[in-house]
Amino acid sequence: MCDRERKEGNRYIMKLMKRITGALLAVLLTVSCGTMHAQAAEKSSDRALSQMRQLVLQDAVKNAEGQPAIAEDAIVELIVELKSASGVELSPAQSAAETAEDQTLMEQVKRSQEKCIQSIMEIDKDALILHRYGLLVNGFSVRTRYSSKAKIEKLPGVASVVMANQYDRAVTEASALGAAVQTAQQSKFDGRGTVVAVVDSGIDYTHKDMVLSPGVAGKLSKEDVSAIQSGNPQLKGRYFTEKVPYGYNYADQNSSVIDTAVEDPAYNHGMHVAGIIGANCQSQAEINAYNGVRGAAPECQLLAMKIFSNTANVSASEADIIAAIEDSVALGADVINLSIGLSAGFHNSENGQQKAIKAAREAGVIVVAAAGNGAYAPYQQASDTKPHPNYSRVVDTGTIAEPGLSEDTIQVASRDNSARVVWQLSASLNGKKQGSFPYVLNDLDTSALTGSYPVVDCGLGTAAEMNGKDLSGKIALIQRGNIEFAEKKRNAQEHGALAVILYNSAGNETFLDYTSSDKELNIPALFLRHSDGAKLRSLASSGASVTFDASPVSLSLPFSGMSYFSSRGPASDLTFKPDVTAVGGYVWSTIGGNGYQTMSGTSMACPNVAGMAALMVQQLNERGADVEDPTAYVKAALMNTACPMTDENGALYSPRAQGAGAADLSAALENTATATVDGKPYIALGEMSGSRTVTVQLHNNGSEELLYSVSAEGTSASSVRFGAETISVQPGASASLSVTISAAGNTNSFVEGFLRFKPLSGSRNALSLPYMGFYGDWGSMQVMDDPLYEQETTVYGQTGLYTVVNMGLVSQLVPLGDGESADYCAINPSDKSSYCNAMPEVSFLRNARNVTVDVTDESGKVLRVLDQQDYVRKEVPIEQSILAEVNWNWIWHGTNYNKVTGRSESLPEGQYYVNVRACADAKNAKQQLLTLPVKIDQTVPTVSATPVFTQGSTFQIEISAKDLGVVDSGIKNFVFLLDGDAYRDAEGNAVFRLEPGDSGSYLMTFRISDSNTNAVHTVDIGVTDYANNMGAARVYVFDTKESKMQVTADKQTYAPGESIGLRCTWSDSALGAKAEKYQVYAENFTELLGTMDGPEGRVAAMLPTGSWRIIVQALDGSGKVLDTNFTLVRVDGEQADESLFFKQMTSGEYLENGKSFSASIRAANLGDSGASAALILALYDGDMRMVDCVSVERSIAAGKTETLSATLSVPASGRYSAKIMVWNNLSDMESLTPCTWVSMS
Repeated sequence: MCDRERKEGNRYIMKLMKRITGALLAVLLTVSCGTMHAQAAEKSSDRALSQMRQLVLQDAVKNAEGQPAIAEDAIVELIVELKSASGVELSPAQSAAETAEDQTLMEQVKRSQEKCIQSIMEIDKDALILHRYGLLVNGFSVRTRYSSKAKIEKLPGVASVVMANQYDRAVTEASALGAAVQTAQQSKFDGRGTVVAVVDSGIDYTHKDMVLSPGVAGKLSKEDVSAIQSGNPQLKGRYFTEKVPYGYNYADQNSSVIDTAVEDPAYNHGMHVAGIIGANCQSQAEINAYNGVRGAAPECQLLAMKIFSNTANVSASEADIIAAIEDSVALGADVINLSIGLSAGFHNSENGQQKAIKAAREAGVIVVAAAGNGAYAPYQQASDTKPHPNYSRVVDTGTIAEPGLSEDTIQVASRDNSARVVWQLSASLNGKKQGSFPYVLNDLDTSALTGSYPVVDCGLGTAAEMNGKDLSGKIALIQRGNIEFAEKKRNAQEHGALAVILYNSAGNETFLDYTSSDKELNIPALFLRHSDGAKLRSLASSGASVTFDASPVSLSLPFSGMSYFSSRGPASDLTFKPDVTAVGGYVWSTIGGNGYQTMSGTSMACPNVAGMAALMVQQLNERGADVEDPTAYVKAALMNTACPMTDENGALYSPRAQGAGAADLSAALENTATATVDGKPYIALGEMSGSRTVTVQLHNNGSEELLYSVSAEGTSASSVRFGAETISVQPGASASLSVTISAAGNTNSFVEGFLRFKPLSGSRNALSLPYMGFYGDWGSMQVMDDPLYEQETTVYGQTGLYTVVNMGLVSQLVPLGDGESADYCAINPSDKSSYCNAMPEVSFLRNARNVTVDVTDESGKVLRVLDQQDYVRKEVPIEQSILAEVNWNWIWHGTNYNKVTGRSESLPEGQYYVNVRACADAKNAKQQLLTLPVKIDQTVPTVSATPVFTQGSTFQIEISAKDLGVVDSGIKNFVFLLDGDAYRDAEGNAVFRLEPGDSGSYLMTFRISDSNTNAVHTVDIGVTDYANNMGAARVYVFDTKESKMQVTADKQTYAPGESIGLRCTWSDSALGAKAEKYQVYAENFTELLGTMDGPEGRVAAMLPTGSWRIIVQALDGSGKVLDTNFTLVRVDGEQADESLFFKQMTSGEYLENGKSFSASIRAANLGDSGASAALILALYDGDMRMVDCVSVERSIAAGKTETLSATLSVPASGRYSAKIMVWNNLSDMESLTPCTWVSMS
């Protein structure tokens, strides 16, 4: 065909195409390939991307430093209080015990609850009513979903709905009984006729020391209990013995009141407490041999009000505690002992438990409670050797526990005992005794070990250190640290050890009376101080043996001051607490199974005072005295006569630590005078601006005139001026004394000390009035810690933004940012595989009365309120592993509610702020603001790299990585897959923080293991920004020294567009024989140049000017790659007349009815200027009439390559053929290649 005829035919086609509807011309498919020479990396596979994401998340979780895994459980216990009156409120003329037996009245109270309970069951059909209260408060506890709380609050007649607090036993470690108990035993009172309710973990009523002495009748007989229960169906427990006339397991809702939670660290806690109060060993010889105990009030009766489950490590619910208090009052208890505590408590008169305590007090029952074991905050553990320079900035260091901080309790702090019970072992070497070492028992006793046994040093007792050791017939010596004690013991037992000697870590000279254990252990375990353990370890290395003395002895302690663990006051609202101090450190008392053990804690101090209270009630009973408020009477007597304690240097301890001082029962029983201010045996100065004058009221209940001199002691930052130097009080009369206390220190400091009234005549007992106040603005001091990136001022280094990442079965908290700046906290809410949420963790330096968490934009507009919460507790380091509030309600998913769509929608990229607003638990405290910036970054980092050719075991990859978008959170992590597996360095790290070079690119060095003999390595590169968005690319590393195939070109230089001749020769002929085809690429594997069916052939390269690596990959018949290698060629010389080169890429050979057909061609512009190309695909019927036509036109820049594709549909029936044409453009219609026809099969 001549040129003119060809053009005319093309115009005819164009005219026909213009008549075809737009729908037929709509198929314009184009694929951009880029320039092969410039493109250096290809996209990583989805599988590789997922694998690299997982590596980054695993690394983030590993480095999260103990952040909690989330096990979100929406089931909670709520305490619902109704507006209707309780039993004692309906019958003020009756005693509480009489009201409890008034069945008609109590039924009336319960009926008032029915409608509310029915409504709750409609809200949540799975709700469970746990306890119903009626005597002291009108209400009930319910286990339901947290989401029900707001709905229950709106029900008619509901006064309040609060989450039930969870309480722990106030014990730190499991000494002869304290000095206070010894004093009690020396008095003429023994507790007979009194009842003490032990609200705790249970009592072993079968213990030999749980008895009343012959001839002593208890206050509650079996008949009395039966009568009380018949009048009060809520009493579900039963009678046990004369000593323990009633008990109930509120936690498990049964009558199993003996503690069986062996694996709980506080196992036997309640039994230990019960022994301090009322154990009654009948043999003095057994007591002297430490095989018996006589408590403070040995003839009192004990109620076993078990609030801790027999399932180990389960806290006690406030709901159970309220029920136990109610039942104790109904049973006529004189004293209730609460050796439980929730550190950093709130003085909250609306709290259900504190209401129950108040009602119990009004019913004439004395409630004695533990101060808690929170020490002070901040508190630095002995094992923590890091400097914490900002700890001293915190002034409000109180951690005093509730419920004891209620004004209606007597709250007890702890002092250490002057001696403790230990056993001894002796070490011998070559038949010579080398010394004796005191120890305490942890598991079982050593009575069965009657011989001499070799000692084997087992290090820290790990499985690795035990490996290969035969401990049969030997004793394992193991140091504290690294793994749980229970695991150390198990490892020793599995290797045949007869017993385990544990000893403390370096520098720790204390004994541990309890170490973790389990029911499978059946060998004795004992504990030494570090110095003794170190000596024994040295002897063991020389072959020493040990013998055990099974008889306990008393070990004197160097100093018996305040216990380190005892919680300090005041309460967060400046309420004066604790009240008094008693022995709680190293106390020897009863445990289950006729056993005895040492425990320490304010839990042990509390029953000392509960026993004293029982003796004072006995004294009142024997006098026939009718005291309107027994709690006020006993508290005043104990606090006024307490002895202020001094430390090792002779300085008085603060009243915030010891209250009024060490309780002195003899003085309290003997004393006839009280000293009070505003009716209280202490002076609560509150917040002070300078000085305050108070009036001390002294009352003489005796028959002689009393004369006292007055002074102030232990004053801190204060001066005291008295209205007189002495004061006298006539019998049965009162006298007043004016006292002015002035602040003398810096602002924002405590004003505290003791007023002392020393007897000049008429009495031998001095009186004491502790005082405490605060000079400054109590409400203005910092509530929330500074963020962790404010390293100069942060106290705990924990406050900041975190994200919740899904790790399969659990989710994990991971810190956002880099820990050094607020600029790098970022999330991407639109991608669940990135960090898609933000949650503030806040270290509270003080109790917060209320907290609001919200999100604002850059203008300060509040977008969303995440949560509002009252009563948020401060951090208590001695008890916490994470020193921050972790609240799942504070999670922000980067969304805002759209009122138009009615949905929460992801916000756009930009800067946002999570704000935490809090008020201190103080009058008129102003709101404080903590602002934590966070970016929404939805842009994936761009990643590219160039291929690497190496002949060694190491290589470097230069990586270009950029984080672009509206906000730039920054490049954070790099992760790599080498040949599909995670690449790790010599330390095992799989995630890397690389620093950019001067050019802005990043260099990563790799080392290939000797076992990896691949000739071509694939390296997948994953790069994350601070929102954990990951960009990924794949690059190839060619290790030519491993290839068995050599590739050569038929010449070194080719003209542009010229095909390349290649030859592959094999050094391994057997491997070469398997090769069935050879795929040829240029520079990388993104573009296939062509395929050779044998080791020699030519490929149409269409390469522009430059140097090129021509890569050949040999494959077997199944497509498996056998080997890869390359050769270097150069494209140079004069350009051909035509600048465009084409390669047919159409894969289909035939047309099929009812199916689509696609044509594809690759066009390379090897010229110096741009050019156009058009692909036309036309469909003809059997008469050669065109029935369809599609086209695509592209402009191709110089040096670029494009793939043009077009697709049309073949009708379901009939014969058709297709014509593929390539023109310069759709206007000039100049054919650039011969047309190609495709017919039907």
